[in-house]
Amino acid sequence: MIVADGLRGLAFPWVLIDSDGLLINSGAGSLFPVSECSISEITKISASINDGGWAVDSKGYGVFRFSAPQIKPHSIIFHGLKIAGLSRKKGRSEALSIKLSRAELEGYASSFCLSLDALKDQYDSLIRQNIHEVRGINSALYNSAFELQESLDGGIASDQQYWRRVSKSVVSLSELLSRRIDFMEFLSNPPSTMARNDIFVYRKFDKLQRCFSVTANDRDITFQLSGESKAAIYGPPIFDLVPYLLIENAIKYSPAKSVISISCNDSVNKIECSVSSIGPLIEDAELELVFRQGFRGKNARLSQKSGSGLGLAVLHKIVHDVFGGTVDVQQDNAKPQKINNVQYCQITFLLSLPTRSSKSPMLPTGSS
Repeated sequence: MIVADGLRGLAFPWVLIDSDGLLINSGAGSLFPVSECSISEITKISASINDGGWAVDSKGYGVFRFSAPQIKPHSIIFHGLKIAGLSRKKGRSEALSIKLSRAELEGYASSFCLSLDALKDQYDSLIRQNIHEVRGINSALYNSAFELQESLDGGIASDQQYWRRVSKSVVSLSELLSRRIDFMEFLSNPPSTMARNDIFVYRKFDKLQRCFSVTANDRDITFQLSGESKAAIYGPPIFDLVPYLLIENAIKYSPAKSVISISCNDSVNKIECSVSSIGPLIEDAELELVFRQGFRGKNARLSQKSGSGLGLAVLHKIVHDVFGGTVDVQQDNAKPQKINNVQYCQITFLLSLPTRSSKSPMLPTGSS
């Protein structure tokens, strides 16, 4: 996955081969078209080059092979190159027409290797965070099941109120685990076509805050849900990730014994929602970066809470690209408070979602 993401941004025509010289993948590059030589010829030529080595194809273009720790034992081959002092190809053509030096191309390859390091760090952080989240939910599920088993062994299973409480806890935790799986699936393969239905936003937020109450109770965090929204939006079930990501983010950073306020209200052709809680203060220069993939603010990092910087980016993508809505962040930093030497303040995420009847241009024709 790291290699796949990195290769998408390569400027030059490339080939990815394994340790035996067999073709794994190839691409044209983002700036230049593929050269006139066939991929099979490039693959054959690359077998005779060591990492960091050069060759010339039958059309006179340069070929360069290199590797990096993140992709070994595989190698990347750049081809279709007009390299000063190496390439024999003259004049302009449909293939590469910009002449480079060997040092310039090798420098570009080194920069690519550094970008793979950054991608690896991001994916490692994402994996650690999700392992942490799944373990926490799984531990809570285990404890609920263990408590139920003890009640059965102790002969108190006839207590209907107890049964309802434990059953509700298990169902809620299972729902959170499903949403975490949805999040990972969306990251690995964002769905392009999905079944669409009416979605009642208030009900979705109500359901998720009830599910999260199981984990919030451990830190004496309470929810306040308000609003009179009865309208629906139209779209795929991936919307479930929206309240999940907002409430999960609020719980993660909220101090113990605090309140998370949620509201959903109907407006003209839209539903307006908000999730407000105490969280790490966002610096003024960071506000426009909050929904950027991989970004975490200074105080969020200082809070020692695990995070990958992907949750809010996914939230923005779903709200904006899938539902044609908007999401913004506001904060009341007039009176920040310090918790464990980290600046905190009241932070509110604001959603605006076009309703089922608003005929949003983001929705398919005939959807309303």
